[in-house]
Amino acid sequence: LNKLGIDTTVEELFKVAKDNRWIRRAGVPLYCIGNLIEYKGAVTSRKYDATIEDIMEALNNNHGVITAVDCDKLYPDRPDEEDETNHAIVVIKVDTDSKEITLFDPENSSEVIIPLPLFISAWKESRCFLVSAKRQ
Repeated sequence: LNKLGIDTTVEELFKVAKDNRWIRRAGVPLYCIGNLIEYKGAVTSRKYDATIEDIMEALNNNHGVITAVDCDKLYPDRPDEEDETNHAIVVIKVDTDSKEITLFDPENSSEVIIPLPLFISAWKESRCFLVSAKRQ
């Protein structure tokens, strides 16, 4: 939301998500990713089986990009006890020359650079689910 120039707080977003049942004990269902962005007045599109090229096109059009991944595959130092989608991240940049992707990870509120093959492996767990967002 910040990338789109929309001011908000984590507390406000959590309350809205909880009130609308977009967040559950087990997390946010894939089909609810992007609902808060729409609530704040932006337009989203959701896609399964997206590609790196889809991400790059959205970024080139100044859209915000969220992908769903298996966080345990994204960070190989963690045990990967189950193959499942368990984390949403914001894509900042794709560098095909260096084969790296820059992500904003809300888990630690920082940007991380990940090798592209590692990202793709983690992204496949969600059937390469992609949410693209832009201001109206």
